[in-house]
Amino acid sequence: MRQGQVLFTYLHLAANENLTRTAQEQGHRHCLRTIQLDDGGLPLLAPMSAVAGRLAIQMGCTCLESINGGKGILLSGVPG
Repeated sequence: MRQGQVLFTYLHLAANENLTRTAQEQGHRHCLRTIQLDDGGLPLLAPMSAVAGRLAIQMGCTCLESINGGKGILLSGVPG
């Protein structure tokens, strides 16, 4: 991020204290309130979770490729 930019996203900063402290030292401020509908729905979090779920499979496959240090196996379990 550059100075003056606004980042509007969900960040799990608790998982990386160093990242959080570095951002604070550089003057970045983060604030996000989860928006919840009266029926309990999460209109911002739900679609982002759906995208993350689909990308997780794709990223897992990428990590399994031998050129990326994986064992070069297919998720389907096809031998060879």
